[in-house]
Amino acid sequence: MSVLPKKHDQNEIMLLWDESHIWGLMLWRSLCLLGLPPQVIRSQEICQGILSQNPPKLLIVPGGWASRKALSLKDKGRSEIRNFLQQNQGTYLGLCGGAGLALSNGNNLSSLGLCPWTRKPLQQRLPNCSGHIYIDISQDLNLHPKNKIENITAPIWWPSQFDPQPGNQVDIVASYQNPSTDFWVADLPVFSLPKDSFSFWEDIYNINLDPENLRGEPCLVKGVYGQGKYLLSYLHLETPASPEANNWLHDLISSLINKRNKFKQPMSVPEWDLKDLPIYWQNQTLIDAKKQLNRIIESSQENFFLCWRKPWLLGWKRGFPGFAVNTLYALIAQSLSLPVNQQIHHFWDKKGGIFEETMDSFTNQFHSYLGQLRLNLNQALGPSRENLSIKLEEKKENLFGPFPGQDGLFGQLITIMQESLWLQIRQISQKKDRLELSSCLDQTQEI
Repeated sequence: MSVLPKKHDQNEIMLLWDESHIWGLMLWRSLCLLGLPPQVIRSQEICQGILSQNPPKLLIVPGGWASRKALSLKDKGRSEIRNFLQQNQGTYLGLCGGAGLALSNGNNLSSLGLCPWTRKPLQQRLPNCSGHIYIDISQDLNLHPKNKIENITAPIWWPSQFDPQPGNQVDIVASYQNPSTDFWVADLPVFSLPKDSFSFWEDIYNINLDPENLRGEPCLVKGVYGQGKYLLSYLHLETPASPEANNWLHDLISSLINKRNKFKQPMSVPEWDLKDLPIYWQNQTLIDAKKQLNRIIESSQENFFLCWRKPWLLGWKRGFPGFAVNTLYALIAQSLSLPVNQQIHHFWDKKGGIFEETMDSFTNQFHSYLGQLRLNLNQALGPSRENLSIKLEEKKENLFGPFPGQDGLFGQLITIMQESLWLQIRQISQKKDRLELSSCLDQTQEI
């Protein structure tokens, strides 16, 4: 059984929930298990002035699509975040998509403009990489981990990249080095490929694939905005079972909120096994939905489109909507393992029928899409000359909407799940007994 640190004042840390999906859930879980449970807030609350009325020491924005976060915040919410730093001496911590949100794009209509740097153009970056990578950490900025400062690995999950701009004072806290053994580019495990084969794969995939493109590039930076400061990371330090990254995240946040770390042992986040999360909430609609997704995953594995990379993370063939399936599965599995109250029961009395009907439609259409995809990929082996690509794209768009694939039937399902989980998390955050919370989140503990 893991030893839990004492709970801090929740108002010290606020976490923006909207448009974060699996990343917001994973970050909330990790912070709770590191003894740093945040107050989870919505874009609407930021628009209504929560950052000025009850300013925290730290605002954390998780991963996800930066453009969708900006739309969720609207002009008012983005202005409130800038004022939080500028006038209230606040601190902003952005992870991956949250880092991208804080960059500049010229007019700040879809970003915060806290950092004068921009996003590196797609053609110049490594656009589709994931897994652990060794990093070089500056010791001069006093933000390095306290227990270990060399040969540290941290995970990245399909990040963008910083594009440094001359003449701007931004400090580089950490830079990429060489990949670790679980590193993928697109759907290719790097260590299964000959070192001289990347150029051949790049000709096929038509994107950069060589991990050497990352070497020396900044992955974690810090700077000043007004009276406040920001820390932007393309490293997902909250990733479960990544002890070096987890311990560094704990040290960073403890430093940002001026909390003394009394624990001599490194802090780490237990594994997150989505398939084996216990079911505490007997919501038959969600139990059935998890079974439907299990079958979707099994069928996709049988057709060589999916595999399990980590207990919480699927791997997928390039172009296959595996991450959307992964996201929906994670939110449903975690929701079933958390306590509920009357408000959540009332929410599902209103939304349960809609969710069930949409989930059934999603499942049927996904299996149809899967069958057509397999046929489409193999049509070159037979005599057929029929072009199935148009029909295939129509099916995919019905399921997930246009790029980045956050709409369609999936979008309807994930919207309900995000709302439901936020209600559960808000209820949990109001409880004083952290032991009950940790028993729901830490699968290594006996209940």
